[in-house]
Amino acid sequence: MVLTPIIVARLPQDIRLEWSRESAGREGDVEWLMKFLQTEIQRRERLEIFKDLSMEKSNAPQDIERRKVSSASALQTTGKTICVINNSPSRQGVAHTPSEQVNNTVNTGSGTVEHVGISHDQRVKRSTVLQTAKIKTLTNDGKSVDAIVMFDLGADTTYLADDYGSDRDLTLDILIGVDNYWRFVSPENFIRCEDLVAFESLFGWILSGSCMKTQEENVFHQMLCISTAKPVNESELHEFWSLESIGICAGRDKPPKDPVLDKFEDSVKFVDGRYEVALPWKSDVSKLSLLKNETGARKRLATLNSKFERNPSLRIEYDKVLKSYEDSNIIEEVPQSEMEGPYPIYYLPHRPVIKECVSSKIRPVFDASAVGSNGVSLNDCLESGPSLIPDLVEILLRFRRWKIGLTADITKAFLQIRVQRSDQDVHRFLWQCGQSLRVMRFVRVPFGNTSSPFLLNATIRHHLNSYPVSVTVQELQENLYVDDWLSGADTVEEANTMFLEAQSILSDALESL
Repeated sequence: MVLTPIIVARLPQDIRLEWSRESAGREGDVEWLMKFLQTEIQRRERLEIFKDLSMEKSNAPQDIERRKVSSASALQTTGKTICVINNSPSRQGVAHTPSEQVNNTVNTGSGTVEHVGISHDQRVKRSTVLQTAKIKTLTNDGKSVDAIVMFDLGADTTYLADDYGSDRDLTLDILIGVDNYWRFVSPENFIRCEDLVAFESLFGWILSGSCMKTQEENVFHQMLCISTAKPVNESELHEFWSLESIGICAGRDKPPKDPVLDKFEDSVKFVDGRYEVALPWKSDVSKLSLLKNETGARKRLATLNSKFERNPSLRIEYDKVLKSYEDSNIIEEVPQSEMEGPYPIYYLPHRPVIKECVSSKIRPVFDASAVGSNGVSLNDCLESGPSLIPDLVEILLRFRRWKIGLTADITKAFLQIRVQRSDQDVHRFLWQCGQSLRVMRFVRVPFGNTSSPFLLNATIRHHLNSYPVSVTVQELQENLYVDDWLSGADTVEEANTMFLEAQSILSDALESL
């Protein structure tokens, strides 16, 4: 049931329509989906054979059939619909032709555009050339960036990628659909050679069409068109053909280097059987801009007390949870001698959240986004850190390979990591305990500030890296989603053994599974 919708969502619209007709009662059967796709491929291959035979018999040039079919580029490109791409003044194209007979220039603004088209041959009878161009564009702030453009008559709408940063990992930046296609392509000027056609466009001449293979079917062909208006040196060609240029990055399984992660690795400590971490402040200036917000916290507490007056039983249960935190040394009362000190102070407003069918029915939720008198909150001053969580879809797909499923979670995972003393006072909160108002603070990492998920995942990652490589350690690294573990084995005995090993590994620093 998990894999089938993911595959169907990536299929073209016409195939999804055919699937909806033939899959009645079998929508979640992945084996039936595989048989359906195999049958559909065979049907389309037979259709291409009949089409080729018809062309040979007629021995007449055929017009290129324009079919409204979703293409791979339309499925893979995500972004927002744009309406200013044709009216932008910041475009300039340097036109060129497949031969040296034509050479003219199109000026539409500032910047330069160089034409690059590439197509990858698949293991079929024909090679297809896609209409692509490599251009230079100007962003709203005047920055020049490289972009890959693709002309696609199978897409209804033109799309523009959200991110144009220098470190982006995109194989396609701009998709020009049928709504804007003829504003860029001139249908009057074209050169045709059998099934290959070169059209003149705003960015230069673009090549499209198909050609028959003349070599063995297991040979891959690639085609590259480079503008002669600008000299191309060897280093540029090497960069173009590198793995990153075709969307494959070596070592992608390793988390990227990040200054926040590096700083965490330098500051994390193992003290008295527990990890101690520092909060990832954005800068010393941001730490100083965090003002004491006790007045706002008192107002929020008054609202909470009014709610408790209408529901006394809720107050009793809420106080029990906070008392259990205090008994477990998760929170502590701030001594009178430390009410004012050298460290920044911030008060977390809090409220109860009631959830059914969980281990703790009532949970306190703390608000680190509450702003002080200067409009700055604790979350504004902290880094969220890089995402160290594995991809959820990949976890679910790996989980399907096991005969025996294994699920577990870490007990109160966030509350098992200690915060260093200099950062504890930014996790203060007010607790109306009976007739007395107590000023409390978290000794551990609370679930509520923007850096908490990063601190938990980075701590678990640091802890697992201290163990030698094993099947259990690898399963924890790849399939632990925040504090939930989803794994399995082929037999019950193997699952029990893996669970006991994982429990032993995590209990060395955290609560057991």
